[in-house]
Amino acid sequence: MRPFDPGREGRFAFISHSHADRGTGFEFLTPLAREGFQLWYDEGLTPTSDWERELRTTIAGSALFILLVSGVSVHRDEVVKETLIAREAGVPILALHLGATPLPADIGFLGAVQGIEVVGRTYDDVLGKVRDQLEAHQVTKLTSETPSDEGWDEDEVGLDESDKPSLNIGDTSLTNAFADRIPESEALANSIAHQRAALRGERRVNVPEQTNVLVFYGGAGVGKSGLSQKLEKWVSGRADELGHWGPWTGGPVVPVRWDFNDSAGDVQYARLLRSMRQALEGDVQGDDGSSRPILPRPLLRFDLGLAAYLEAVSSQDRQSLGLTGKAAGGLLSSLQTIAARQKAGIPGELSAACVQQVVDRALRLGPPQLFKGFTLKEFLADCERIPQGSEAPELVARLMYLLTEEIYRLPPEQRPALVFFLDHFERVQRQPGRSHESNLTRIVTASPYCLFVITGRNKLSWADPGRTDLKVAGPTRWPWLTDQVEFDPRQHSLGRLSAEDSEGLYKRYRTTYGWNMPDELIARLVSRSDGLPLHIEAVLKLALSLNEGEPGRELTAQQLDRDLPEVVIQLMNVLTPKERDAFRAACVLPFFDSRLVEVVGDVHAGDVANAVTYALVEENRDSSYPYRVHDEVRSLIRQDRSSEGYWGDTAWAEAARRGLEEAKRRIVMAHSSDAQTDETRAVALAVRIAHEWGLETTDRERLEETDLERAVTRAPSLGLLAQLLPALPCETPRSGIETLIQFVHAVGLPYDQGIKALMKLGDAPGRAAEISLRFATYRLRALHRYEEALEILARVIELFPDSANYTKKQYAMTLRAGRRFRDALDYIEAQLPPEVRPSRFRAICDRRHGDFTSDTRAARDHARKVAKSARIQLELDVVALVVDAHEGLATEEQSLALLEESTRRKYRSGVRTCLRVLGYFHLADEPKLREIIGRIDRTIDEDETNALTVAHLLALRALLTGDPADALAAHASVRPGPRGAVSIPVEVWLEELGYPLDPVETQWLIPYEQVRANWMRVAEGIIARAKARTPNP
Repeated sequence: MRPFDPGREGRFAFISHSHADRGTGFEFLTPLAREGFQLWYDEGLTPTSDWERELRTTIAGSALFILLVSGVSVHRDEVVKETLIAREAGVPILALHLGATPLPADIGFLGAVQGIEVVGRTYDDVLGKVRDQLEAHQVTKLTSETPSDEGWDEDEVGLDESDKPSLNIGDTSLTNAFADRIPESEALANSIAHQRAALRGERRVNVPEQTNVLVFYGGAGVGKSGLSQKLEKWVSGRADELGHWGPWTGGPVVPVRWDFNDSAGDVQYARLLRSMRQALEGDVQGDDGSSRPILPRPLLRFDLGLAAYLEAVSSQDRQSLGLTGKAAGGLLSSLQTIAARQKAGIPGELSAACVQQVVDRALRLGPPQLFKGFTLKEFLADCERIPQGSEAPELVARLMYLLTEEIYRLPPEQRPALVFFLDHFERVQRQPGRSHESNLTRIVTASPYCLFVITGRNKLSWADPGRTDLKVAGPTRWPWLTDQVEFDPRQHSLGRLSAEDSEGLYKRYRTTYGWNMPDELIARLVSRSDGLPLHIEAVLKLALSLNEGEPGRELTAQQLDRDLPEVVIQLMNVLTPKERDAFRAACVLPFFDSRLVEVVGDVHAGDVANAVTYALVEENRDSSYPYRVHDEVRSLIRQDRSSEGYWGDTAWAEAARRGLEEAKRRIVMAHSSDAQTDETRAVALAVRIAHEWGLETTDRERLEETDLERAVTRAPSLGLLAQLLPALPCETPRSGIETLIQFVHAVGLPYDQGIKALMKLGDAPGRAAEISLRFATYRLRALHRYEEALEILARVIELFPDSANYTKKQYAMTLRAGRRFRDALDYIEAQLPPEVRPSRFRAICDRRHGDFTSDTRAARDHARKVAKSARIQLELDVVALVVDAHEGLATEEQSLALLEESTRRKYRSGVRTCLRVLGYFHLADEPKLREIIGRIDRTIDEDETNALTVAHLLALRALLTGDPADALAAHASVRPGPRGAVSIPVEVWLEELGYPLDPVETQWLIPYEQVRANWMRVAEGIIARAKARTPNP
């Protein structure tokens, strides 16, 4: 069965592979072929006597040669031959390594060519890298699926293609088999017609009533996801096989898919917005058949708002803000246009720094036309106040309203018809302690020109006045979601298929695949399944497998006429033993990729490929895992104790442990290569496996590499990790892994609320209880609540003696931060053995006194080298920057580079520190210094701290100018509240300026006069260097 039709229009890529690798390799190629990329493989060659000449001509004519490298393919003569032909012809070679594979001597040169490692990377990452290579080699991407009639015989033109048998295995998946429902298609057509009336200005949208939601709901197995995906294809003009529906005639539509199936009860708002921006870059087909861009002009204000939002919340891909391809290019083009109108430097690439510059200039300089009639200015200002780790969902609705404002200003005939398909909506409905459903009501309300097609198990209760948890609720706001409405868009219950529809479905598949299935048997199957799509799906898969094993055999009632559990077991029994194990392994998790199943089931890639083809496996769109198994089927397979080679409880537990080990391996690989997105996803995968199967969270034999608590605490972003973990219904954790999950969610809460939640977890089971208490103290320390932090740390030392030495170090650090330097040194001496004492502890105390001589560069470099976490390494890099700046060794380029990295990783205190050092270089340049101080002020407001970073710079500026007004401004900028050791230099400089602050009890290690002299010497050096940069300040 072909995974996709080979294509070689224009510049094409040639795929060389072993058929055994199709399951693993083609999962990255099939989506790209569907996007229109021209990909050619051996089944596209004509089987003639001159086959080898045609092969050579085809390879030589390709723009890129893609080789699927595996332990099987490198020993296939055909693959080796094709690779050597490509090398001789000078065709660029891209090696897609499906696993660690030694290369035979004749193709050993592949070790030096461009390659992509699949193992250890996520599906999305590999897919994106392959797409980038196709674009880099300018492989043709067709944007229209309408074939040309030129070159065809007259007798062939006009043939009815609907009767042509299809070899697309996807036709027997839940996604495709049960969506051919005429009433549902009519409901969507009527709803889009209702939407177009608003776009044309024929229906008012500035009213309280929201009538832009179409709902299809029903229980398990009724084909909701299949319906959603088919409706999307239909309005896109990509569902020609839906003969009952006919072609889409409702005008150009821009579909956007938001699938919550792998949301784990959370919503990744930035990801939703990226998918929408990607959709806006496409083309639509007009009534005359010609293609045109969706947008007649760039939506500059919306793009600027989107860029500001993504810059604020993106902690992983800061270079492109998580956008790729045309979406990234379109957003950059909008920023360049705005920069040109600002008469400022034109950014050359899309990055966090580029966005910050354009946004800062817009807020300071405008131009006024940018904001007139829009809510953009307030939105940009609020984006700069988004707390670390938050996706600020309340701002997403406001961003969608910016899009509404842009659409309103387009001519009615040019307004795009955006249709959002929200699938698996039950995942975000009525989640305890979460407000995602409420946030989505705000998004829908802010988007009256858009249609939202929602599919899920539960009926929407937004019209219920008792839903006080929703931001927008009640029959006045959602009149068409009440039970009395009979026109669309409204709510539709999805029940079972009618007997007539079921019979028609069986007969169509009988014709398509040439099955020997008597009408009498079809009648019995219709009666047995009672219209349940999942049951029919299982029968179709079983029939496909039976016919594949013996084409043309008569299918019998004994084989097919069974209840659903028996059909599933029968389906298992027609698979080979290894294919059965592959399918069982797929049921270990609701989502999976090929490599994970290979490890969990101890099977080969070919077994996985066949299980995906012939078992009840679905495509899992919009996910980092490409496949899934329906929840009902997973349950049946896990309960199975009758199929051949069934797994007992022990076998299932062992498989889950293999899955956990594979996830841990991915964590280690991603961490070692600083692949932050991959590491976050791998940590989430490990935690979810451990939670679902009740596995231990520690591995005492390899604690450093496989301990889940350690992996979580050193994950690149706990905020992003929280989005990938389930929201637990029980507030009180019942196991160590539940404590760990709740810890991750607690860290993302606002400071005061988070401290309370973390403290509550201190009595929960598992090691995460200790971690929660320690993180509570870190937050208290950041708020200068040192005594409370010390009290909790003392409790942690008592409760968790095994890790007491680490906690004692934190206790000493808290004493030091609270200016109790002598107590801190005495504590280290008395409580910690010499071999575990922090080597630089005294040196850091000396730094607080203005003495940097004892904190040597060699000691700092060693500390960075032994740091386990990339987060700790960045913190040490920022500290080193400060020391170098005080000694006159730092450069502006170093400061800017670390500022970009701190911004990328959402290290807000690091951002402030880097900005402070950057301010040193510009003390004599008042406009530039004011700009830097403005950015610092915003970060302080975001974190709700009383940091004296602004006072630090203004005091230095006053010392430079000698102006009493500058001295007064420095004093006025001091924020009230407790002051720790980091405030000492500011206190010294303000005292010098004649504005001493109230004294804070401090255990000085040297006379205060010497401390004062040290910090004044530091200030003099900074000022002298700033004056040298700007001779006439």
